[in-house]
Amino acid sequence: MRRTRNVPAAAPLGSLPAHACGVVTNAGRFAIIKPPMAMFSKAPYPVMSPQLCPRSVSLNETRLPGFPTLGVATDMIMKQIFTVKLQKNLRAMALCLTALPMAQALCTPVFAADIGKSDRLADPQGNFDNARYSSSSDWKITLGVGAAYAPKYEGSDKLEAGAVPLVSIEYGDTLSIDFSGVTVNLLNHNGFRLGVKGGWEAGRKEKDDRKNLRGMGDIKAAGVVGGVIAYGVDPFEIYAKVDKTIDGSEGLTATIGASVSHKVDQFILGADLSATWADDKHMKSYFGVTSAQSARSGLRRFDAKSGFKRVDASASVTYLMTENWSITGTGGVGFLLGDAKDSPLSKKDIQPFAMVGVAYTF
Repeated sequence: MRRTRNVPAAAPLGSLPAHACGVVTNAGRFAIIKPPMAMFSKAPYPVMSPQLCPRSVSLNETRLPGFPTLGVATDMIMKQIFTVKLQKNLRAMALCLTALPMAQALCTPVFAADIGKSDRLADPQGNFDNARYSSSSDWKITLGVGAAYAPKYEGSDKLEAGAVPLVSIEYGDTLSIDFSGVTVNLLNHNGFRLGVKGGWEAGRKEKDDRKNLRGMGDIKAAGVVGGVIAYGVDPFEIYAKVDKTIDGSEGLTATIGASVSHKVDQFILGADLSATWADDKHMKSYFGVTSAQSARSGLRRFDAKSGFKRVDASASVTYLMTENWSITGTGGVGFLLGDAKDSPLSKKDIQPFAMVGVAYTF
């Protein structure tokens, strides 16, 4: 509907919660975006208002130039039109603002290389202002937003898009706080890094894919504790990490991998290769089918055992636009292995993913 003059736009209303993981690794003052874990993202929604109608007088009458006052019938038509448009808008917004739990798990390994430790890697080039670029504080705050495209759940053959808000607070090489959790490096010397971390696991909901997950029930989101050990010689790093879920799946996973990050002018190029092992509890929760679940879903019973569940390969490009702004794009693919691949819940063993985001570092 075309607005007439002096008609203000619809007021924003409400907010939509979204789960996403925002992790940002700083290269000097720049931020290398890691898609993140859980947060709430506010979004404007259109609301029914007399202001939406040309020269609206009230909800029950609308005065158009050259026409007499229209009554209740016109108002009912207007509300029906608005309701249809609102439903369409809400569906579109829900798709765009649904942050993907899978995005964090899939995209994070791209940025595993601790390039924030290398001043040489993050040295400004060209027209960068060195005075502004140099930080007098060990604290770094990064805010940004991204969009991810990833499977609906691990093993799904359907991809979905979602918004990924990005927030990170770091103190030197010691402390990192973001929506995936908290990491504290206990040792960081001569290329060796040893740290402990706490965070959360997104779990899985049956409604994520009502067709393929019907009758499987939900896996509760839960806290995670773990540790990481790494050794790096610029621009390479090898690492190993362990995560134990408290409640929820109560599973344990271990990941080993190698990453590389290299700066060319105002670009930072990265790549990562990793393999993930999971114990019985994790595998049974995400890939197993019990007798009760089989009866409800129609899927065959499946007893998933511990073992390597996936291998991931990914690459990223970060462009350092200014002393504070950076934009990152990443893409990759995961390959399910063993019982994760053979599970009746896994509709596709090749799991592609992609993400693009922009961030500002204070």
